[in-house]
Amino acid sequence: MQRAVEAGSGEAVNLLRKLADLAPDDAALQYLGAGPVEKLARLHGNALLDEIDAAAEDERFRACLLNVWLAEDIPLEVRGRLARFSAPRA
Repeated sequence: MQRAVEAGSGEAVNLLRKLADLAPDDAALQYLGAGPVEKLARLHGNALLDEIDAAAEDERFRACLLNVWLAEDIPLEVRGRLARFSAPRA
C-alpha cells in the first residue's frame, strides 16, 4: 500500500477504496483516512483529485475522508474540494 500511495497512481485510489470496504471497524477507517489517504492527498492530490472525488461516492471511503487533516501541506485546490468531506477542526 505504501508503495502505491508514494507512486501516486490511480491504482492507489482503487486500493484504498478496497481497503475501506474491507475495514473491520470505524477505527480502521479512521487510521486509513489519517494515514494513507491523507498522504496520497498531500503527495499526489492535484493529479488524483478527480479519482479521490469519485471514490468518495463510496460511503466507507467518505468515512476515511472525515479523518484527513487538511493542513497547508495539502495543495489548496485539493483542500478546497475535499473540505466538504472533512470533519470540522477546533
